[in-house]
Amino acid sequence: MLSHKRRYCLEIEGCFHRNQEQAIARRARNSNVNVPKSSSVQEYRSSTAFEAVLGFLYETRQDERLQDVMKQAFSITLRGM
Repeated sequence: MLSHKRRYCLEIEGCFHRNQEQAIARRARNSNVNVPKSSSVQEYRSSTAFEAVLGFLYETRQDERLQDVMKQAFSITLRGM
């Protein structure tokens, strides 16, 4: 059974439709990191993938796409409250 946090992370990752975004998310998710005790490995890796894509969109000045992904993520988060 997936935790609600993990479900939100997976749903948010579903917002990444472009191949480049998916590749960045996959690379970040698969990176070797030390996971803090306050979260599960899956939650931490999904969060890292999301942050990496946001950083990529910001650094490449894809402001419209960044806003779109943030709106979708915000909407998914609000539905869970």
